Amino acid sequence: MQYKKELKDEIFQDWPAQYYDLDPETRRSALARHMADSPGFPGDERRKEILERRFSGKGDQYFYAWMMLKVLAQESVSFLNRKRHMDEIRRYFRIFDMEHPDEIQIQEWKNFADTMIRNYSESPAFRAAVFGMGSVGDRNTAFRIASEIIEVTEKVPDQAGMKEAVTPFASVMKEQFLRLIPDAEEILAKIQSR
Repeated sequence: MQYKKELKDEIFQDWPAQYYDLDPETRRSALARHMADSPGFPGDERRKEILERRFSGKGDQYFYAWMMLKVLAQESVSFLNRKRHMDEIRRYFRIFDMEHPDEIQIQEWKNFADTMIRNYSESPAFRAAVFGMGSVGDRNTAFRIASEIIEVTEKVPDQAGMKEAVTPFASVMKEQFLRLIPDAEEILAKIQSR
């Protein structure tokens, strides 16, 4: 997914409709400018809080948390490492701010889901077959994406007793998958029936 890097005045005419079309740095600049021009605009403080949490440090913290949850899904769990495993799952899901799923947080999740699904769909690395030689088709790529969504939003939280807390986030991820991928309902149904 290509973000707009140039900040144009028309972005502010229909604020915040185009907010998620901007790359993170431009988004930060646009938000600061809008907050200076229109102090007290509903939701801007919350947008700033979420933006700072998501893009703090190096890179996108949502992608980092997602990748770490994928790793934890593959980890063997025994009585020796169970507590640490559960603590790590909770820690990475906290990055997504599951406790405060207001409309602005849900929009941020949608942006993350869109970005992730589009990046995976277009990524030669994600589409690679054996050892990077050849690539899988669109349908198999969609199955890979769906499997990952189900694994991270259903199976991993279930291990940590967080399924209910993660449900709003899981719904957003599936909703965006259904919106972006052809035959997504059939694909999700097949993955969930396994």
